[in-house]
Formats: sequence, structure tokens, C-alpha cells
Amino acid sequence: MQAAHAAVNIVFHRLRSVDECEWGQHGPSFVFYGVDHEEELLVLESALGAEGVSFREPDLGNRLTAVAYLGCGRPEFGRYDLL
Repeated sequence: MQAAHAAVNIVFHRLRSVDECEWGQHGPSFVFYGVDHEEELLVLESALGAEGVSFREPDLGNRLTAVAYLGCGRPEFGRYDLL
């Protein structure tokens, strides 16, 4: 569920800067990675910088629960498990 929040956030943040050619006729593909701790998300958020769009859960004291990224694969993704 947290990944869905982050995906919606990336649409809000990037919709105007990405054209249909980049999105594809049916939208982008989604790849989901799992992490064990919020600290891992914080590292990923930092590595992605402005290219990442984060979601912080209000019901959990605004803890970071998901990070979305639109683009090609990156080396730092290799350390995470696919869900």
C-alpha cells in the first residue's frame, strides 16, 4: 500500500514533465523493491535526491514508508529484493 502512495505522489510531481512517449501508451512499468527498515529507505531517498519522490505516513508520525523513482535502473537498486 505504501508503494501506491509513492506512485501517486510521483504522478503529481512529474506528470507535466513526462510525455506520453516516456510514459508509454499504457503507462510506465512498476518495479517494487522491499526493505527491512526505514533507515534503508532514508539511504535510498538520499541517493536519489531530487529524482526520488517520497511518501511519509501521517498515521506513523510522518515516518518514511516509500520512495518512488521514474527512470532507468540504477546501480543502488541492485542491493534490494524484488517484491
